[in-house]
Amino acid sequence: MSALWWRTKHLRANIAVCATLIIASIPLRVHADVLDSFLFAENEKLENHLQLPTPSSSPWIADPEIRVSPEVDLQNRHNESYRFRFRPTSRRERNSQRELMRIENQIATANWQRSLGKVLADRYHAVIDLAEHEVTLVLAKQQAELDRNSIVSEQLLSASSDFSATRLQNAALRLELREERASMVGQIVAEMRSATVGHYLAGSPGSASISTKLIGPTEVARILDTLRRMPAARAYGATLVHLELRRAKQEYELEKSRTNFGLDLLELGYQNNNTDSYNVTLGFRLPFGKRSNSPTRRSRDIAIARSQAYLTEQMLKSKLENISREIHWKIADYHRTQVAIKNTDGRLGGTSGELASAILLQRHRIELLGNAADVHVSILRNLVELLGALDLLQQRPSKNWIKRDSS
Repeated sequence: MSALWWRTKHLRANIAVCATLIIASIPLRVHADVLDSFLFAENEKLENHLQLPTPSSSPWIADPEIRVSPEVDLQNRHNESYRFRFRPTSRRERNSQRELMRIENQIATANWQRSLGKVLADRYHAVIDLAEHEVTLVLAKQQAELDRNSIVSEQLLSASSDFSATRLQNAALRLELREERASMVGQIVAEMRSATVGHYLAGSPGSASISTKLIGPTEVARILDTLRRMPAARAYGATLVHLELRRAKQEYELEKSRTNFGLDLLELGYQNNNTDSYNVTLGFRLPFGKRSNSPTRRSRDIAIARSQAYLTEQMLKSKLENISREIHWKIADYHRTQVAIKNTDGRLGGTSGELASAILLQRHRIELLGNAADVHVSILRNLVELLGALDLLQQRPSKNWIKRDSS
């Protein structure tokens, strides 16, 4: 009975472990997305590449030096003197140095994150370029198919008085050029797929719009509304200029700690001149001495950094408003083009039996589809530019801004 109980217990434990492993592996499969892997693989590898020293306490002595003066007089007597001198540092100076190093680390990190954002923006644009070429390939194939239909239309007129051999030759030449163009685009798309996300964004032959795996103009409009409600300090992305202002203020504090009245020199001496002698020398720093104008220069640096921070915020604010306004205009243009496409589809339904008219409307429809795709691509590029200006592309944890939410 005990052996049976032991086997049952361990069987249940094994089943529980297997179930845990299966459940734990599900999120990995869900998040192992081709697009996410392409966008963030390099960025995550570079994220931990920046290694900065940890701000630590500064030593309580500065500028140490040892002076040795051996002497020999005319009677061949040896006299030596030894002096050890240094500048003691106050607690205020040591704290200021540590805080200044911490701010400089934050500035270095901010610059590194901005560089990572540029790398990530290039990858976003590579994906958007592929999506654009995928549509171009589909449209080129549709145009070639229309040219084949045009040749059939001309051949049907061969027995009538309206037949024109020139038109037939031109239609054949146009088909040849279309197929050559489609072949060239196909080669470009194949190269771009191998360098980016493969067939992830490939469209079906009957679809001539940007892949539905990417967000559309409506989703972009929602993102703009969300960004508009963000706090101004975060939305205007002035992190770096404000860090520069903090550094200027901290350098002013460090300079003040070094120029205020206090102990500036401590010297311990020993001299062997017939009799041994020892001495201690103290030097005090006077505020109105040689470096008294340094805090004034630091105050000027603070004023310049404060003005630069304000100017940067205003310029960034204006830039963001312009990009947002341009995106809204393009979204409106995209929706107008979609209405025109629907109207063309309605007219195509009334051209049964009229092959020439149907071909003409199909060409117009393909042109509208190309315009809609161009506007969609331009909106996505503007969105990436906007997010890059806001320092949001490289936020942690990583977020794919252009992928449609499948939930």
